[in-house]
Amino acid sequence: MKLVKWIIVTVIVITIAFFFGEKFPYSVQKGLAQSLSSISSILFGVLGIWAGVMAPEKLKEIYTADNHNDRESNWKDLEFLFRPIFLSLGVFSLSTIYIFIGEILKQVELLSDHILILRRISFFYIIYLFIITLILIKLSIRPGFLMLSKSMRYIKNEDRKDRLFQNLKKKK
Repeated sequence: MKLVKWIIVTVIVITIAFFFGEKFPYSVQKGLAQSLSSISSILFGVLGIWAGVMAPEKLKEIYTADNHNDRESNWKDLEFLFRPIFLSLGVFSLSTIYIFIGEILKQVELLSDHILILRRISFFYIIYLFIITLILIKLSIRPGFLMLSKSMRYIKNEDRKDRLFQNLKKKK
């Protein structure tokens, strides 16, 4: 099912890139790539902090566990954090490579005849990076919700303990 979704998304992105890509010069697309790079680097830092705050012991156990199964278990527990971390690193890398290669290709005289096709191709690339960044933002919100739900459960449990303790005091 995921493959079908990605095929549909790819067809839509190709269509958008084909019709609108030639209207966006490299200077505009470069700015978009820089924005995506900034967003992904910020998310990389935030997710790294989440990993350190939410599961410092699990992070230590990945490297100190004697048993391979224990390491794998700890890794699976932290996968929801590391998947977006690696994804953000990928978006940052790909957008940086895009900017670097774009600057080089701008200097090649032979490609000036095919500028509209190159704009369409590069716009396709930027749209895909944008979609991946949206997915990354969605994934990076999850640790916050997990932390919030754990906090709410802790507060409810503490409230129950306090009420129980107060009820016991009243009975005495």
